[in-house]
Amino acid sequence: MGRNAKSGVELTLRFDPRIGEGPVKELHNDGLTSVVNLKFGGLYYRGKTLSNEDNSVAYKLNGVQKNRAYINGETHPKITKATLSKKFTDKDGDGIARYLIYDWALETR
Repeated sequence: MGRNAKSGVELTLRFDPRIGEGPVKELHNDGLTSVVNLKFGGLYYRGKTLSNEDNSVAYKLNGVQKNRAYINGETHPKITKATLSKKFTDKDGDGIARYLIYDWALETR
């Protein structure tokens, strides 16, 4: 179901679109390392969306290998470990910085 919103269309989904989630272990200039291994193969995640725990930031993924998520450098050429350190923090105050991966492609313009 969808409705018009200021910046486009707001969708309500019947199913949870998350295909990966967990605590952040380490941040890198090109992505992050998770505490847990992600279930699917690396190319499955190509083009999917990596977000922080409050969904205030989103990045297009290049892929995943075991517990390491790689951000697409062409889409996000200026990404750095310092930038990610500011974005992937403990947003909800539970003592754990988390990430989420969604089963949709991030639209870039």
